[in-house]
Amino acid sequence: MKYRTLGRSGLRVSCLGLGTRGTFGDGISDEVLTAAYDSGVTLFDVTEASGRAEMLLGEVLRSKGWRRSSYVITTRVFLGGQADWSLSRKQVLEGLQGSLQRLQLDYVDVIFAGPRPGPAHTEGPDPTLRLLRLEELVRVMSDVIDRGLALYWGTGGGRAR
Repeated sequence: MKYRTLGRSGLRVSCLGLGTRGTFGDGISDEVLTAAYDSGVTLFDVTEASGRAEMLLGEVLRSKGWRRSSYVITTRVFLGGQADWSLSRKQVLEGLQGSLQRLQLDYVDVIFAGPRPGPAHTEGPDPTLRLLRLEELVRVMSDVIDRGLALYWGTGGGRAR
């Protein structure tokens, strides 16, 4: 397996990762996860929107007894248990805390906020509103890292420019 650094973070990850939601629907099997890990896959991606997959992944990781430093868990929060997509401080914290409980982990390596910061796509082109939402997102992600709930954060779901 080849490995590379994730962005500018210094975090080493396998070039091939295993995403649980799109690959397995709401589940992941012990056999597939073990085969991936034994083949050198160290990157496992989940999302709070797939709580069952998070629970199953957490159960498998715990049952295997693998060192926490031997794999990387990334997760994406965008619901926080709520119906809107605002990525408010409340939603990010509640979403991540729920993910950590289901994964049976103290922290995730990377938390992604998505699909994009704030509901700017539904609230028109008001740049002030987008900046306020982005400022709130940056503050809560900094707090998440300061609390030790995640090591790194990023955003996803936007278009490359």
